[in-house]
Amino acid sequence: ASVDVAYARFLFQHLAQPLAALAEMRRVVRPGGLVLVGDTDDGGLLVFPAPEGFDRFLAASHEAQAARGGDRAVGRKLRGHLLSAGLDDVRVATRALSSEDIGPAALVAIAVGFKAGVLREPFIAASEVARIQRDLTALAGRPEFFGHALGYLASGRRPRD
Repeated sequence: ASVDVAYARFLFQHLAQPLAALAEMRRVVRPGGLVLVGDTDDGGLLVFPAPEGFDRFLAASHEAQAARGGDRAVGRKLRGHLLSAGLDDVRVATRALSSEDIGPAALVAIAVGFKAGVLREPFIAASEVARIQRDLTALAGRPEFFGHALGYLASGRRPRD
């Protein structure tokens, strides 16, 4: 109970026990203090046109993250996690980051950058990851290319005991 705000950014997708992390965040904030969690959810990731195998690539990234104890679909669960941690005034805001807003290259980096760096066999072959990354980069140069990813910011307050 010593700080006003506890904040985690792009952490919860990697955690096997997000409620344990939230319990600690709740513990360190003062009564009335704010807990903030910013993260992502691949359910909000969309590209068009998509390269062949992109759905398989996303599925492999979910499997690989889960094998490490993480969750590529954590964004949609943040509200429930904060409520389960006993926080009050829980809110979740989403922000779409589109290729229109940030440019096609930045959207491609969001769509495949992190995943391409960590995906390994048996989830997907490295050659397949490289091909999808290369094909998506080429597709992003086409005039009809569009994509977006969703960012989530969840907040809650420690109850005033």
